[in-house]
Amino acid sequence: TPFLFSISTGSAPSRSVVEPMQDVVPPEDFTPVIIQNLDVFEGKNVLVFSAQDKGAGIDHYEVREGSLARYEEAESPFLLQNQALDKKIFVKAVDKNDNERVAIIPTRVHSAWWENYVLFGILIVFGLLAFYGIVVRKSKIKMEKSK
Repeated sequence: TPFLFSISTGSAPSRSVVEPMQDVVPPEDFTPVIIQNLDVFEGKNVLVFSAQDKGAGIDHYEVREGSLARYEEAESPFLLQNQALDKKIFVKAVDKNDNERVAIIPTRVHSAWWENYVLFGILIVFGLLAFYGIVVRKSKIKMEKSK
């Protein structure tokens, strides 16, 4: 069929300006998985992850091994530095509008409480403060009795 069109000399139709919606929704929930495969990183523990974002799309991922570590930009599959798996693993999906979603993998191997050096250090400090408080209190009582 022939294509028909006409040119009009009247005013151009009004155009409505549609402002783009701002994406404030974080990426969807996702579940990272730890695998071991002889074909991938010689059978070492590897983190595999993928997230979806229906808004702007995923920009990048970040991984943190342990509560006190820093996030580092990562790609899947990611070779874990802590092969003992005794620390929590945090995987952050960041979309193109900087919205974030963090997935946490709990520790697989629980260490004894004294192996957590931060907790152990805090307990030692509190113990020393309590001991110092008792010693100072006893010396004040002895000084008052001797007066």
